[in-house]
Amino acid sequence: MHADDAETQLAALLAEHAGERPWEHRRPRVAWQADQLLKHLPASVYRPSGSFESEVIAAPLRRSRIGLSSRLQQAVTMLELPEAPRRYDEGRERATQRRKARQAERLGVTWRVVDDPAEKQRLLDAALDYERNHPQEQYRSEAPEHGELLDIDLWLVAEHEGAPLLLSVTPVDGAWSLLRYFRTLQEGPAASAARYLMTGVLAEELIRRGVRHLCDTRTPFRLPAGLQHFSRMVGFRVRRVKVETAPVLS
Repeated sequence: MHADDAETQLAALLAEHAGERPWEHRRPRVAWQADQLLKHLPASVYRPSGSFESEVIAAPLRRSRIGLSSRLQQAVTMLELPEAPRRYDEGRERATQRRKARQAERLGVTWRVVDDPAEKQRLLDAALDYERNHPQEQYRSEAPEHGELLDIDLWLVAEHEGAPLLLSVTPVDGAWSLLRYFRTLQEGPAASAARYLMTGVLAEELIRRGVRHLCDTRTPFRLPAGLQHFSRMVGFRVRRVKVETAPVLS
């Protein structure tokens, strides 16, 4: 079976069965089917450099406590980025992303890079407050913990009518990066469209830095249906990633 066909079948399987709580033990046949499809996907190897940001990236990708990982543990939702001068938003498959990004701009959404430590702290405080008081109960978090975000370099903020709309914080390690924080801080049409705009903005910034892989923090087996749909619309696909910490002998 070709890898693309296996990935498409796996995505359809997860669209039906994946959820925020563990389910594999209750549906062992589905888990087995997923494992067999993952067998056809090539595994990329991530070798952390040892920097602080590399450890932030590696932490959610290391899903085994014994150093060996199964195919299910290696599954990652990942956006593969082109090399410059190619752009992320080129091609027919990015039509929805481009359309939604233009919608965000028509609604008055702007964005910028955040470098000032004091402003990063203010944005983080606003983000944590929004998580604690989210209008939708299922997205609330009583005690969100994101203190390490302040030590990550790449911060982007989208704004609407003078207020922060979406916050993106992304650690980078060579060709690898992690979607560590990518959340809206408001609800409404502008916030929804801003997700597409800022995916493109983030992708282009990462391409400029030489990044080729952007991984989600959550395994595809834990993504709810709405996030799965958005991820695929902007180009994320299920891939396998092995985290290798020991030096490779030539």
